[in-house]
Amino acid sequence: MTIAPNRSSRPVLPANCPFCPGSSEIDSSLDVQIIPNRFPPYTLSAGGGTPPFSIPAYGVSEIVVESLNHNTDFSEFGLDHALKVVRTTLERMRQLQEDPKIKYVHFFRNRGRSGGVSITHPHSQIFALPFVPPRIAKETEHLNGHRCALCKANTLPGHAERVVLSRGEVVVYVPYAPRTPYELIIQPTHTRYLWDLGSAQSVDLVYALLLALKLLDWTLGDETVYTLTFHNSPKEAEDFHAHVELIPVITDRKRVRFSRGLERSSGSYLLDTLPEDKAHELRTNLEELVRIKPS
Repeated sequence: MTIAPNRSSRPVLPANCPFCPGSSEIDSSLDVQIIPNRFPPYTLSAGGGTPPFSIPAYGVSEIVVESLNHNTDFSEFGLDHALKVVRTTLERMRQLQEDPKIKYVHFFRNRGRSGGVSITHPHSQIFALPFVPPRIAKETEHLNGHRCALCKANTLPGHAERVVLSRGEVVVYVPYAPRTPYELIIQPTHTRYLWDLGSAQSVDLVYALLLALKLLDWTLGDETVYTLTFHNSPKEAEDFHAHVELIPVITDRKRVRFSRGLERSSGSYLLDTLPEDKAHELRTNLEELVRIKPS
């Protein structure tokens, strides 16, 4: 847990958007840029902490301003612009990881108020952390070498029924045990860091990501609330399978019913739907969306 009381004063839906042209926080000549977070939970000057119970919140907190256009969304970007956003983000993450005090660099993107968004201008966030988040640490145990669970995903019962689409060597599928209905994994070939993917596979990854976002909107309605995250290798891990996770936050209980009480109270997940059924629904909608049979 990180405690950052300074973030309680950050604006919610401010009248003057800090990421729009004319704001002193951005360079209006750049269509993609990374700027400091004005309400950082992690800073290079952090002090305090009482080891072994707590440590200083040392790190870097930055905002990726994905466009100068306030009234657009990542899913509406053309492939070239989306690729620029992702490559700019990954390069900055690579740079931040060079700090010896940083253990992990995390990226996430929220959409929707209930998903955690306080400013609607298209943006995402990078946190360079002095620790490895618990979920990433757990993944490290299972996503390495010949034991990599993602590489072995295609051997699990019914995996083909959970695949939604593919593009080159990138596969998009509903995981065997999703946390929410319609959760998607966007999986390239086995590599520790997304920034190490070759040029062709980087294009395929961003293309698949754009299509997955459009598909969720097509299926769940415009402005689907979600969290998007990149999972890369912790610095000290010997191996890892980098991937993208797209986690819808579904609040319309007439459309989808699933438990939150068990999750919140125990950390365990309970779904009322089969992942194969949701994947089938997504594939069907994909055919309608692109007017061709998905490969």
